[in-house]
Amino acid sequence: MDALLALLDDAEIDESFTRIVSAVTASGKINYIDEDEMQKDYLVCTDSMGNNTYVPLDIDYTTKIDEGYTLKLRISEPVILTAGGKTSGGQKNSDEVKADDKKTDEASGFVAPFSDVTTNDYYYDAAIWAYEKGMVDGDEFEGNTPCTRASTVVYLWKNADAPEVQDMAAFEDVDENADYSMAVAWAVETGRFCKL
Repeated sequence: MDALLALLDDAEIDESFTRIVSAVTASGKINYIDEDEMQKDYLVCTDSMGNNTYVPLDIDYTTKIDEGYTLKLRISEPVILTAGGKTSGGQKNSDEVKADDKKTDEASGFVAPFSDVTTNDYYYDAAIWAYEKGMVDGDEFEGNTPCTRASTVVYLWKNADAPEVQDMAAFEDVDENADYSMAVAWAVETGRFCKL
């Protein structure tokens, strides 16, 4: 929890935490068709020590500004995102990005590993990235399925090479036989989650 608080510009925390040196969305986009599309993405924030933190793009935690939406982060350049057809900073809107992605994939002959993912899907790049990193598998990606807390912690755990943990009694409401229980226990053991 402290690591996430360290990202917030106005958080009152120990000053030993480093500032963010890079913040990019997982999809590589900053312009979205609408707020729903934006909220299905997240920021990958890297601090000066090389540590990554993943921040969901939740409208409730953004600030609406004339240019779009921004998050108050400890970073020198603000992160500005747009939704609803507006574009920011000369960037392409989501439809233009999708069209370019489709051309690139057709030219390379690359075939997506999922039967339900096409190059026209806004989450295409994220699906391919997650597949290549071993974070997801199977015949279907199910890109419109909400990303739960359990899913998020599994992705983080897999990104850390799915380490084994000793103490599986992380939370009373997490069955130790659940497919995400090892990930939750790892997140608690490493301080990424905390018990309240």
